[in-house]
Amino acid sequence: MSISIYYSADRDHPLSEAEQRSIDACIAKYPPPAPKRRFFLFKGEAWESFCVYARTPRTDANRIFQGATKLSGPGAEDIWEGVQHWCALLTEIRRVVPDAQWDVSVDDQKIVWDDEARMYRPELE
Repeated sequence: MSISIYYSADRDHPLSEAEQRSIDACIAKYPPPAPKRRFFLFKGEAWESFCVYARTPRTDANRIFQGATKLSGPGAEDIWEGVQHWCALLTEIRRVVPDAQWDVSVDDQKIVWDDEARMYRPELE
């Protein structure tokens, strides 16, 4: 079974060049998390890199950012580590583009945005 984190942002105008550069810089700061040493025998898939979908002619006109990243690991603890890692990155990206309408979920479970803390809080429902 595969579990993924999905993310998208919509607004009525495209990303500026400065916003895109800032997003690219955020992504560069977050390589995939390294597997923990205790799982050195794990023969499963390695952590997937953060994936942003390219815009195509079929992309919704208001969709300025979209992607999905598979969450890997031999157990729930590893999946949770990945959720926390990618939510930290998505928090930084959302702060670059705060005026967009954001949607972040792990499969069909929405990830909560805490307006007061200005961060994604995957531990909240």
